[in-house]
Amino acid sequence: MSFKQKNREPLISIVIINWNKKHLIKQLLESIIKKTSYKNYEITVVDNGSTDGSQSVIKRFKNVKLIENKSNLGFPKAANIGIKNSKGNYFVLLNNDMEIVNSDWLENLLSVAMSDRRVGIVGPKLIFPSGKIQFAGGFVSDHVIIRGRNKDKDQCNDIVDVDYSTGLITRELVDKIGLFDEDYSPGYFEDTDFCFRARFSGFRIMLTPKSIIIHKESETMKEFPRDYMYLVWRRNELKFFLTNISSPYLLLKIRYELIRLQSAVLHHQLRLFLKAYLITLKNLRKILTDRIKRRWLLAKIESGTDKISS
Repeated sequence: MSFKQKNREPLISIVIINWNKKHLIKQLLESIIKKTSYKNYEITVVDNGSTDGSQSVIKRFKNVKLIENKSNLGFPKAANIGIKNSKGNYFVLLNNDMEIVNSDWLENLLSVAMSDRRVGIVGPKLIFPSGKIQFAGGFVSDHVIIRGRNKDKDQCNDIVDVDYSTGLITRELVDKIGLFDEDYSPGYFEDTDFCFRARFSGFRIMLTPKSIIIHKESETMKEFPRDYMYLVWRRNELKFFLTNISSPYLLLKIRYELIRLQSAVLHHQLRLFLKAYLITLKNLRKILTDRIKRRWLLAKIESGTDKISS
C-alpha cells in the first residue's frame, strides 16, 4: 500500500550542503526533480560562501530554498542551519556530489523509518559512478569498518541495523538529541558521532539497499589543503573514539594508533599527527564530560528505564 493510499505522506525536507562545484549541485538538483516520485518534499540548499557562481545556478530551480552563508562554515554547521530552517517531519541530508538513481528512493527510506518508532536514521546504499559500492552502512569497534565497499552494487541487499549511516533523519530524533556537534567542523566523523548519540538514546540506525545514490566521494573536501584535512581527520577521529567507544575497544585502539604513528612518520606527517593529539588534550575535559553523559544514557537504555516504544 502506498503512502498516498494510507493518507500518510509526511513532508520530507531535503537539505543539501554546497560549496563551489556548481556543475555538481546542478546535476544533483536535476536528478532529484526529474527522478523523485514522492511528492511531498521540499529542498533547501545551504551554500557555504561559494565563489564559483553556484548561487546563480541554484536560483534557477523553482521552489528550491537557498540559504547563503557568507563563508564556508563546514558541513556540521551548515547542516544544522538547514535543519533549523526546514519544516519536514523527516530530514534527508545530501552532499552536492551526489546523484539520485531510483525514483522511489525517498519512499524506500521513509518506509523503513515508519516501520518502527525506534528508527531514527535510515541510510541509502551509496555507489561510486562506476557502480561499485562506496558505502552500505558502517560498524565501529576499535576502528571503522565500511560495509560493502568496492563490492558490486547488486550486493549488500538486506535491510540491516548498522552502527552508523547518513541519509534520512526523523524529527523525533533531532528533538530528543539535538543537532550535529559543530566541534567536528569542517567535517569528518560528525555523522558517525550523531549516530552514536542516537544509539545511546535508544534509537536504531538502519540501512536500506532499496534506496541507491551515486556519491562522487569527497569532491568538496578536495578543495581544502591536504595537510589541513589530515589534521582535521586525525583530530576528529580521536575526539570520536574517546567520546563514544567502550573502554575495551579503546585499549585495542592503541595498537592502531601505533600503526598510524608509523604511517605519519613515513609520510612526513608526524608534526600534524602530534598536533592532533595536542588539540585533543586541550579539549579533553569536554570530551570526557560528553563521554560520561553518553555512558549514563546508554546505561539507562540497557536497564530499560528509558526505552523508546516500538
